[in-house]
Amino acid sequence: MNISFTEFRIKAFSSDEIAAAKLFESELKKRCVTNISINDTHGNFVFNISPEINDKDCYKITVNNEIIEFYGKTIRGLIFAYSHFLRKTIFKDDKSILVESISGVYAPQKRIRGHQIGYRTTPNTYDAWDYDQYFQYYLDMMAFGANTVEHNGTKPDKNFRNRLMKYE
Repeated sequence: MNISFTEFRIKAFSSDEIAAAKLFESELKKRCVTNISINDTHGNFVFNISPEINDKDCYKITVNNEIIEFYGKTIRGLIFAYSHFLRKTIFKDDKSILVESISGVYAPQKRIRGHQIGYRTTPNTYDAWDYDQYFQYYLDMMAFGANTVEHNGTKPDKNFRNRLMKYE
């Protein structure tokens, strides 16, 4: 399967659909896609909040020619759905090519899929990040199916801050 996209017309109507569509738009722009529009009447990428989906972590994707529809019970399911599309698409030389069949209903094997993160002197990376880098990290975790994040706090001792830490 190879479906090529030259434009991304995104259809989203409800507030959750629009929020997911804007995140999708942002991820497309990071991949150098420029021909993107969001509207509530038509599109080749359609976002659907669907009460028929069993769980907020489940999602459904349908591909019909060059029209792709993402279904989720909540915005979380829509994020998981469009992330699945992004992982199976090659973005190169102003081309976007879906290289695998992605139609289907998807459900995680485990109920809790989490990650730990902390702003402290010990991780050697997180302490140098700014807010935008943290936000992108959260999006990346969601793109690969994480639904839980645990923040490991700092200990109020003499090593509370180092020279890399940008924030109190």
